Amino acid sequence: MEILYSGKTKVLWQDHHTGKCYLEFTDHATGDAQGFDPGANQVIGKIEGIGSRSLRVSKYFFELLESQGIPTHYVHADNSTNTMEVKKAVLIPLEWVGRFQTAGSACKTYGVKQGLHLEPMAMETMLKSDSLEDPRINRSMSVGLGFISDTVYGDCLEWTHKIGLSLRSSLQLFGLELIDYKIEFGYDEQGHVMLIDEISAAVWRVAYHGQLISSDESMRIVLNGLAC
Repeated sequence: MEILYSGKTKVLWQDHHTGKCYLEFTDHATGDAQGFDPGANQVIGKIEGIGSRSLRVSKYFFELLESQGIPTHYVHADNSTNTMEVKKAVLIPLEWVGRFQTAGSACKTYGVKQGLHLEPMAMETMLKSDSLEDPRINRSMSVGLGFISDTVYGDCLEWTHKIGLSLRSSLQLFGLELIDYKIEFGYDEQGHVMLIDEISAAVWRVAYHGQLISSDESMRIVLNGLAC
């Protein structure tokens, strides 16, 4: 086994014998002085079972998005080992954010109150860099600095929009209102763009009966709905 990448809450490794790649979900959780927060850049502790829940929720949404024609790196999930087999990818060093309402960093950056509805959905791009605290970056700078081509940037925007609409309608089935979300893309071995990483509460902020809820609580609601 060769570890390809060790992140804050997941480990990506490759099996030497088969050449297959696996994303292992751990119980580590990120946060700040206010407590656990999936959008934070520091690991502050563990939440028992959150890795398993993240995997099961990601499995559901990756399979849903694949059925809707959205390309992803997902191949197969094994709940017994908390691992997801994935296609090998070259990361695009950007993060794509879709916002249906203002919350979190959007309020701080733009000096607006929480809960303003954004119609149509607003989208932003962040440079993926923990050391720089994921600064916002526009299309011109992303292309000019060589992080991505203009054509691929446009493709990622289109996928971000489609994924956001799919997530919103899907989460509504569980009584959850999607506020915002952050996703990542990469290239497969043929150079095609695909959705990577995970699709769980680590990438979304949701409300339940009008109140923002924790990431783990939202996953428990989804999993309870799937079990019914």
